[in-house]
Amino acid sequence: LDSLDKAVWVWKRARQLQATDYVIKNLKSISDKYLAVGESEGAKKNFAQSIPWFRKAIDIDSTNAEYWYNMGGAYFMIEKNDSAEICFAKTIVLCFNIRVIFSKILKDFSI
Repeated sequence: LDSLDKAVWVWKRARQLQATDYVIKNLKSISDKYLAVGESEGAKKNFAQSIPWFRKAIDIDSTNAEYWYNMGGAYFMIEKNDSAEICFAKTIVLCFNIRVIFSKILKDFSI
């Protein structure tokens, strides 16, 4: 995944110079790969190891509610509730359908 990190740097620089649809799509593709690695770690109960991957996805696109939601879930599972609360609050701010996000939280975390 080191080459992904280098690609992120290049695409971020390109975005600074000119944010075209092509640049944005490539950054989205990379951030989704980071999300997938984080989810894979979470599926193996490696919640602490999943957080840096979600953070990398957020560093590319901090407006993606799914990235924040997943990072919040990882923090919740390792009992870092203050960090989880921040992530879930950010998810709610970004998510237009608040009823959907609350039902997802209740379902995923058996609250």
